[in-house]
Amino acid sequence: MEIPNFKSWKTAFLLSIIVPVSLLATFKLTGIIKEPLAPETIQLSPVRWEFPRPDGDVHIGDTPNTSYADAECLMTFITTIGVYMKNNPAYDGNDVLTAKIEINATVMGQNAYIENVYVVVQNDNEKSLIDWVFGYISMESLSLKSYSYGKTAHISLASINYSKECYFSATLQWSLLTPNSQTHQRELICEITYYNGSAYKKLIQPFDLKLTGKGS
Repeated sequence: MEIPNFKSWKTAFLLSIIVPVSLLATFKLTGIIKEPLAPETIQLSPVRWEFPRPDGDVHIGDTPNTSYADAECLMTFITTIGVYMKNNPAYDGNDVLTAKIEINATVMGQNAYIENVYVVVQNDNEKSLIDWVFGYISMESLSLKSYSYGKTAHISLASINYSKECYFSATLQWSLLTPNSQTHQRELICEITYYNGSAYKKLIQPFDLKLTGKGS
């Protein structure tokens, strides 16, 4: 059997790589293939909630919420403040506040779809911890990508099958590692990135959550 010339085979192999890569670069330069662009950001005003730290167990039940709507989308954000527990033994005798986050999102347009959802709880001004209650997390048309908890916390979710609608809810526990006299404050930020048919947009909705200490 005749063995093909090694140099000829090597040259043909290199050309099979170089030519497609060169064509791809040409297509990008001429605009035939569009490079992904950073999404346009829509920064919404923060929703503020403030409550004095109770001396005992209290069911608060406040629901700071907001919505955003235009010709392209309808977004609703709800934070339900649940129970404040004084000296909770399950959390080493610390005070604990529970809260539930809910996000509903719909985009309009023939080629529009939701790209991802991201929720982050920023650092506290005093010592405290954030923990997700994983038995109380629900999602529709979304898949979990990553999460974290501790001094800060986040949940990252990706849209499934270029969906035009999605829903997400999660319960968190805010454990306060200070006496009742100390004030705690955190920023909870909800982000939704979507494609409107021609460009990506990111909607950012902050919640400013504050527990006022007795000594403040």
